Amino acid sequence: MSNKTRIAVLGDPHIGYPADDRWDEVIADINDIAPELVLVVGDLTGYGPWTGTSAATRHAKRTLDKLAVPWLSVIGNHDLEADEFASDEAAVGSFLSIVGRETPWFRLDLGPLSVLGLSGTSFRRNNEMTHEVVFETEQLEWFEAQLDELADHPVFVLAHVPPIGSGLLTMAELHAHNGNAVVNQNHYPGRIMKIIWNHPNILAWFSGHNHLGQHYRNAVSVALGVHFVHVGAATQTRDGRRHSRVVDVSPDRLDLLTFDHAARDFDDPLRYTDRHGLGELLAWRQHVRGKVYVERDPSTLRQGPTISPP
Repeated sequence: MSNKTRIAVLGDPHIGYPADDRWDEVIADINDIAPELVLVVGDLTGYGPWTGTSAATRHAKRTLDKLAVPWLSVIGNHDLEADEFASDEAAVGSFLSIVGRETPWFRLDLGPLSVLGLSGTSFRRNNEMTHEVVFETEQLEWFEAQLDELADHPVFVLAHVPPIGSGLLTMAELHAHNGNAVVNQNHYPGRIMKIIWNHPNILAWFSGHNHLGQHYRNAVSVALGVHFVHVGAATQTRDGRRHSRVVDVSPDRLDLLTFDHAARDFDDPLRYTDRHGLGELLAWRQHVRGKVYVERDPSTLRQGPTISPP
């Protein structure tokens, strides 16, 4: 890895309805800031009857293939909903075939950093809420096995929604009430945070789902030393803020930047910086594993190192 690694993270593209005309502009902006990789939090296809269909997913792939660097996407709730498919297995299989991947989950190693992508794999068999994002047993077992293998290696997680206990903003009237605000909301949601607690190599979790901008106080939360990061949307937004994340990983710091697609530039006041390298952040998480920890900064509720960790 070079002195700095730049990763762009796109939230909820919903490509195809109604704002396709803006995607050439978004792609140009992402290419211009020159990331090494683009990560997508899922929900590739637009709203309406074709949402989640194979045709819509192929169209979204053609759009994202205009990126100058490789891109990877997890599966969001809307990626599985098309009536075209008789089962969740068929919907997942179609998505994977189109994007050229064998499993809903993935691991990508970038020098001293690894990215683990986790996908929703059920829709029709969800009892409480069809749009709940569910990580099923096979995926969670894979997730824990990867974390064990990467025990002393920093890990970023990519998912469509955050886990319960992250402290990230949610839309209670839309998602929490309907049972799909957090991953596995109706399927033992505490198991996800237990995995995070037991694996101190997880340093960041990126998710979207809300279509809200990144200017809210709780758009970045640090709990248990993990950076939980909300990712906005480049076109389909609920508050008019067209935001994407740009992550700069340097040897001595972590910068979470906001790219404003309306202004076609970075929004510098929304820059979030942790002045610790990945090694320091990992050492701090390992140090506090299994311990009760009280926030050092009650004004921000920030659970993480404020000075170099022991």
